[in-house]
Amino acid sequence: MMKNNAFVFIELLVVLFLITILFSIAVPEYSDYLVKTQIAEGFLLTIPVKKAISDYYAYHGSFPTDNLAAGLLKPEKLSGNYVSQVEINNRQVAVTFGNKSLAKIRGKIIYFIPKISKETIRWYCAEKGNMMIEAKYLGRCVGD
Repeated sequence: MMKNNAFVFIELLVVLFLITILFSIAVPEYSDYLVKTQIAEGFLLTIPVKKAISDYYAYHGSFPTDNLAAGLLKPEKLSGNYVSQVEINNRQVAVTFGNKSLAKIRGKIIYFIPKISKETIRWYCAEKGNMMIEAKYLGRCVGD
């Protein structure tokens, strides 16, 4: 009789051990997924800004100096749940992550820099100084 109880206890420990291993793998992956989702919001908010810059460039032959010149809302009005503002500054689009975003990206800025190639504008992202976001969260970060 005592052997059966010991066997059940060992099985229970093995199951708990396996669940612990699964959680130790799943929780960091889920955390990374949340960060990527919040960064994706920043990418989406730049779509109308990039379009306005492209239109401005096509009409004027130069880049706008700020949001108002491009015909956009003030930087703090272009925001989302995790992005506090999207601002045109010196040819670049700066996406700032606000207080609702996770600690890994809170207060950090991604800059989208235009490069002209064969009459089309391609966008590249960059970071400056201590505002670095880990590359694994940014993906390819190049596009139209």
